[in-house]
Amino acid sequence: MDDFLNNLRKKPEEEKQSIALGTAGILTVIIFAVWIVYFTNRLDNIETSTEISDDTASFVDQLQEGIGIFQENLEELQSDTEEIILEDGEVFIEQNTSN
Repeated sequence: MDDFLNNLRKKPEEEKQSIALGTAGILTVIIFAVWIVYFTNRLDNIETSTEISDDTASFVDQLQEGIGIFQENLEELQSDTEEIILEDGEVFIEQNTSN
């Protein structure tokens, strides 16, 4: 590395500037390429998390709908039955047939 820098110091000013410009350009391209790869991966992750959120919202909606249907059926079942507790503590459940 020291030899490279010593050789660079001995070169004319115009050549040093062109080497500096070329080195800066190469580093800029490398940094830009790394940034593009990182940015693209972040976008993919954001899209994936959005899809998961949509799926979760859909699942929650379906779950709430299912709970609502279960409650309706349970209320209907309770209205169709009558619980009678006999004197000896035995429970007798009778189905109402009037509905």
